[in-house]
Amino acid sequence: MTYINRRGFLGSAASIVGTTSLLSAIGSGNAWAQTANDYKAIVCIFLAGGLDSADTVLPYDQASYDAFRNSRQGIFADYESFEGGASGSSRSRENLLPLNVQNSVDFGGRQFALPRQMSELRDIFNNGNGAIIGNVGPIIRPTTRNEFESRSVPLPQRLFSHNDQQSTWQSLSIEGAQLGWGGRMSDAALTLTGQDAVFSSISVSGNPLFLAGENTRPFMIDSNGVSRLSATTRREAFGNARDRDALRQRMAEYFENLATTNSSLLDQDVVSASNRAIENNERYLLASESIPTLPTGGAFTFPDTRLGGQLRTIAETIANHGALGVNRQVLFAQIGGFDTHSNSARDLPSLQRDISQSISAFLNVLEAFGMQDEVVTFTASEFGRTIIENGDGTDHGWGGHQLVFGGPVNGGRIYGDIPSFDLGQQSYTARSGRLIPTVAVDQFAATLSRWFGLPEDQINSVLPNLSNFSEQDVGFLSV
Repeated sequence: MTYINRRGFLGSAASIVGTTSLLSAIGSGNAWAQTANDYKAIVCIFLAGGLDSADTVLPYDQASYDAFRNSRQGIFADYESFEGGASGSSRSRENLLPLNVQNSVDFGGRQFALPRQMSELRDIFNNGNGAIIGNVGPIIRPTTRNEFESRSVPLPQRLFSHNDQQSTWQSLSIEGAQLGWGGRMSDAALTLTGQDAVFSSISVSGNPLFLAGENTRPFMIDSNGVSRLSATTRREAFGNARDRDALRQRMAEYFENLATTNSSLLDQDVVSASNRAIENNERYLLASESIPTLPTGGAFTFPDTRLGGQLRTIAETIANHGALGVNRQVLFAQIGGFDTHSNSARDLPSLQRDISQSISAFLNVLEAFGMQDEVVTFTASEFGRTIIENGDGTDHGWGGHQLVFGGPVNGGRIYGDIPSFDLGQQSYTARSGRLIPTVAVDQFAATLSRWFGLPEDQINSVLPNLSNFSEQDVGFLSV
């Protein structure tokens, strides 16, 4: 039998009804203005399933390209079959989009490219507003191949498991964790700004662990915003006759009074959670009346996809942060489809196109509002994938390459490491060609936290393993 304590239940109840923290649900939203007047937001785009980052950040110099192609002959053949022969394949070297990597000397002159499906992000990178963080993943301390094989260093639990590694990426602990590092960042920001907790963390994709904090919970919306309780607001719920307005009003009063008339503490908590959810939704809807009209057409066009809709809603929310009463926000979007054990050449290109077009439109809208220097957007995924193919796909890996965008990004550079395709080197596990991460999620998160404005003691509290790493700022953001 699973034990559910009252506090844990309250957190779950908040998730069910779409609210955020039950502990800080009501406030003026103006206290933050007394301590800070700037705005910063971090946007996480989680790519569930395990992004094949080796087939995203591709080798471009001839020797590296040949080595990669040789390790994935079946997948390269599939690209040629699906995309019109060698000349039409998006993975043919002549069709790749080379990156102007400013620090290519760090890679011995090796060159890199993005697939043609990501032309928008290639241009953003080359213009200096995007960076690649190579070989990021969950590690507890720096780890070599020999140490991994001998298990002579502490390792993350249940490596290569989807659920556990999604949890580990988002919380630094396996499935069952209650707090994410994005939520802990929001908690720390609350102590610095005094802002209202309710709209500090925003999710447009369910109730992610990433945003769960002690004092903040994700306020959940979708591409259409939030909805009012239909029984008390929609005329069709009880009929359109005007005399039914009194019934709707009675229904609203009923929900409001349940908590005071019920003797059960648990029942009172449920009703209070529901009422606060309704109140918070009403607050968000009221604030939404101030959302400025987003520019449309051309470079501002979001694709008609799940990610496009999520980032459009996030753009509206960020543009309206003043009405929501926040000057620090952590926001979350997610799409799936990246578990490419098979049909990799058929499935991955459309996903990459979606990522590129959606992020590009998002960044263009932020620039139109003059907010390009106030928002950092990054990708995350539970793991990369094996360099070795399994036929027409790849298996679960470990380290992977992530993308970071925004005005504060020290762009046009690759941070961390993208190892060569010599699978005998220390960068890979002895079997399957899994990258051993050289940039810990803690280091990646610390770089974001420092830009976000957290002091060092707060950063170390948010990221308990950070002290194991001598380099605690990867350098991809200007503080």
